[in-house]
Amino acid sequence: MAVRPSRSHRRRVPRFRAQVLDTVSGRSQSIDRIGAALVAERDGQREVIALLHRQGSQIDGIGTAVEGIADTVDGIAVAQEAVSESIGVLTSLCAVNLGFSILTPAVLLMQYTALCRRLDRL
Repeated sequence: MAVRPSRSHRRRVPRFRAQVLDTVSGRSQSIDRIGAALVAERDGQREVIALLHRQGSQIDGIGTAVEGIADTVDGIAVAQEAVSESIGVLTSLCAVNLGFSILTPAVLLMQYTALCRRLDRL
């Protein structure tokens, strides 16, 4: 069974919609939440345009969820920094390994030369 809005509600909805559209389009200065009320400000005058008596806890819950998401994002940023530092260490180790790899042919050449001399003496 559908609940039909009252006449007073049907009269207020277009006015509320118009005030929201004025704010979005820039004709009104702002819409703010003061406690459980939405207040529109136009030409220095404030007007209550809606009450959030039932949605107040939902809005507070959304705020808490947003804070939780922000904490999660901060945790991800810390983990990303740790991974970045680990990659930096691995890069340094790879550079050292590459340095030793470059020295290997030189060491083998010296060993080969020493072996040739020893064979010549025999």
